[in-house]
Amino acid sequence: MKHIFSDSFYLLFSLPNKKEVFETITNSKYIDKESSSKITWNENCRVKVESLYVDKVGHLLAPSIELFLEHIHSKKTLGLIDIWKNTYNKDGFQEIHDHVDNHAHVSGCIFLEDQIKDSSKFYFVNKHTLELSVWKEVMDDVALSAYYPNCKSGDIILFPSYMLHGVTPHKLRRPRTTISFNLKFI
Repeated sequence: MKHIFSDSFYLLFSLPNKKEVFETITNSKYIDKESSSKITWNENCRVKVESLYVDKVGHLLAPSIELFLEHIHSKKTLGLIDIWKNTYNKDGFQEIHDHVDNHAHVSGCIFLEDQIKDSSKFYFVNKHTLELSVWKEVMDDVALSAYYPNCKSGDIILFPSYMLHGVTPHKLRRPRTTISFNLKFI
């Protein structure tokens, strides 16, 4: 079998500067309270969202962005548009969405805890799921509707911003946190 179009992909790897990232982004002094109060895109989900200061934490993404650009063989560079902290309390979730409205080219997420049984899980959704319903019966070993990458604490995932993704409901009492962000080719 030959796959002729490869428009749905992601790169998942351990943060090269995990200790520095964790020490910085978990510090409340990097939360932009004014910008956080203006966020409205989370109205269709259950997640606490807090904006982080782009100019104060953006440099932390540089090693990961460099690895991503090397992997896709791009000579361009990526600039950070926005970055925020997501906190999923019990029954918290993120609806299926993309980041095209943000004028982003690449989106990403940093996982601060392991995905364990009953914790919320990040997943991708094939935007052609309805069109592919018959193929699910024929090719049951292919992820035609949803795909759950195996993400653990200290991992970062980067993917094209047009890819649909979401977060399943969190069933634990202990919150789960991630850092999400958008990048633009410059």
